[in-house]
Amino acid sequence: KGVLVEHRSLANLVRSMIVRPGVDGSDVWAAVTPVSFDIALAEIFVPLVSGAKLVLIERDEAMDPGRLARRLETSGATILQATPATWRMLVADGWKGKRDLRILSGGEALSAELARDLRGRGCEVWNLYGPTETTIWSAIGRVVSDASTPPPLGEPVARTTLHVLDSRLRLAPIGVPGELAIGGAGVARGYLGRPAETDTRFVRNPFGAGRLYRTGDRVRRRVDGSIEFLGRLDDQLKIRGVRVEPAEVESDLEADPDVRRAVVVAAGEPPERRLSAFVQPRATFDPFVIRERLRRRLPEPMIPSEIERVDDFPLTPSGKVDRRALASRSRARRVSGGSPRNPTEELVARTWREVLRLETVGVDQNFFELGGHSLLATRILARLRSTFDVELPLRLLFEQPTVAGLAGEISRRMDAEPA
Repeated sequence: KGVLVEHRSLANLVRSMIVRPGVDGSDVWAAVTPVSFDIALAEIFVPLVSGAKLVLIERDEAMDPGRLARRLETSGATILQATPATWRMLVADGWKGKRDLRILSGGEALSAELARDLRGRGCEVWNLYGPTETTIWSAIGRVVSDASTPPPLGEPVARTTLHVLDSRLRLAPIGVPGELAIGGAGVARGYLGRPAETDTRFVRNPFGAGRLYRTGDRVRRRVDGSIEFLGRLDDQLKIRGVRVEPAEVESDLEADPDVRRAVVVAAGEPPERRLSAFVQPRATFDPFVIRERLRRRLPEPMIPSEIERVDDFPLTPSGKVDRRALASRSRARRVSGGSPRNPTEELVARTWREVLRLETVGVDQNFFELGGHSLLATRILARLRSTFDVELPLRLLFEQPTVAGLAGEISRRMDAEPA
């Protein structure tokens, strides 16, 4: 969707973030977000307006946890804003933390475990929440405890209101789940060329001037006034920080000449959550070809990690597709890629099985076709570095995406190191 965000809404957010979490001329802001992602606007304009130093980090460097950790040190970074996926990547790689670093985490829910991991590294941690439709961030809160539950959404940014509403758009009582609606200076004009959808989501504000944006997020207000995130009211998902609506992926799949009908479901839990597609083919069925066609139209987080053929979809008693039944199907698959042929391949295959949670892995199977992504790649390489005591950059798994290829490269690197 094209979201019509006004300049004054961005200016309001910039001014608010300069005050809270606080940015001034002594700060160094390390920017890692691609400019196509809305939170990049905060990374660029908050430091420029506040007088802080802005350090732009190349995408390849930002995706490699070892290189990113070193860059944070050499640049003198005091602020890094990133999605939980990036923070998990650093933690999984053994990052020790940086005591003068302010961590801004947003784009998807911050788990209690990750919040504890980050605070345990001596860092100041802030939880950020907000949809694009209300200009990047609408709530910001510092994580001050190591509670067993996820941190709340935080306090609203300047000139912003947060309301928990029932189905009739009335305020829900404290402790009762409802939909989060956001009002104030950050609310966008609507969706470009989608008046009907704009009218559904951007509604009259019964509590003041302007409009409210209905987020579709299920929340509840706690006794202390904070807001607890409970999930979604619809099928929308967050896959590695990107909003994904399964219906949109289904539509793109059904536009494929080899697909008659498709159903897309979420499999796994964050941070391993991924998309699985089940398709009824027209005639031929080649999941690799279908996936490559999707890549021409969709960003990587919207590409199903597995595409499975089905003759019929399971149905609920009411006759609808049983998405839960599809989501619970075993991911175990028949191995056709061969068995490990030496100790190095066996150790690499075992690591893949444990991280990908598969019963079997063939040495010639593609990591990304088995459900792998950059975060899982980071975990695998961190384990293999420890196992073999050899340096393995993140790009290596993209260049050698099979057990055989990766094991061969590990052997070459070990042989090349001085005794």
